[in-house]
Amino acid sequence: MQDISVPKDWIPVLSWYKFFYQQQKDFVLSDAWQRWFIAANGTGKTLLLYWQAVAYVLGIHPKQFAEPPITIRVLVPSFDLVEEVALVKLLEPQNVVVNGKTVAELGPLLPHSAIKKGYSKDHPGIDFKNGGSITWVTEQQGWKLMRGMEEDILAVDEESDERVFDENKRGLRNAKNGGKILGCLTPPYEEGKGPTWTKEKVVDASFEDPDIEIFKACMADNPAITEQFIKRFSKGKTTEQIQVQVYGEYPSWGKTIHPFQDRLWDKKSCDGHLLPLDMQLPEDWEVD
Repeated sequence: MQDISVPKDWIPVLSWYKFFYQQQKDFVLSDAWQRWFIAANGTGKTLLLYWQAVAYVLGIHPKQFAEPPITIRVLVPSFDLVEEVALVKLLEPQNVVVNGKTVAELGPLLPHSAIKKGYSKDHPGIDFKNGGSITWVTEQQGWKLMRGMEEDILAVDEESDERVFDENKRGLRNAKNGGKILGCLTPPYEEGKGPTWTKEKVVDASFEDPDIEIFKACMADNPAITEQFIKRFSKGKTTEQIQVQVYGEYPSWGKTIHPFQDRLWDKKSCDGHLLPLDMQLPEDWEVD
């Protein structure tokens, strides 16, 4: 059997898949045009997204849908997320942790030998020697700047503005073999507000649209996270915060719409129900 030689700095990206937990592997192996990993904090979303980006560009992804060169556009809320999180995952050595203990030490996810031009403020992307690229754009740039852009893969690193996402999605119109959309996010949470646009346009839409597949994970699914940490992290948080941050679920409107129990509207305090809870409303057929 002939030995296959690969550059030493490719070993981390070749090794990471075997350390993914089940939901991560299912996400990687999906054939859906849009696949979304919607999960809690601390579930390895960032590493999962950028491992796939690098694997696709290098042509080694287990579901490689097109040959290199592959162009990837990554939509992020801000460039701070790129410099403080994404580049750390890509360019710095990473540890494999199980139950709070390091079981393996791997080098940088992105092979230096494959890079033609690196990231900078003037060049918000990474160009590869094989002609592929990973380029970052942000919702802060606005949707108009995205017009005319094209890519083979649209990656979404946390939820961004819907109009900006839609304009980047249009950039797949000439993608190789139809392209792909890869999204990794924790449902956004802001006190007093309900679900954001991805709940309706992505999660709910997936029930009817075979092009969309959803994968979920809670904090406890990640073998790196200990039960003790989850308990400590959850202290002092509201039920809504725990649902989002620990379980990866979208916030609901229930608490916001009905916080007054059985109290009727009070014009002085401006709260309460406008109608009695036991009021009988007409059926649809009774109304002209």
